[in-house]
Amino acid sequence: MMSFPLMLALFGVVLGILALPLALGSIPMNRFYGVRLPAAFRSQENWYAINRYGGTWLLLSATLLLLWGGVGYWWLGGCHWYPSLSLVILG
Repeated sequence: MMSFPLMLALFGVVLGILALPLALGSIPMNRFYGVRLPAAFRSQENWYAINRYGGTWLLLSATLLLLWGGVGYWWLGGCHWYPSLSLVILG
């Protein structure tokens, strides 16, 4: 079974892969992928601006998850209190 810190790091990688195209503004307007607020669908300009903003924050969150998972795995050795500490810090 995969340890909690490795799951956090893996989730950070997947989230980063999903966030990068949004942050770069390379996803055209659609109803399946992106920040789907009513204001985003009013114009192409709104779509790209809102999705770049949301993608940037999502990429930052993914980076923090990846770093925190790495810290937990390599520095703390995946100790038994790590999930509780993660909830306190990230939650």
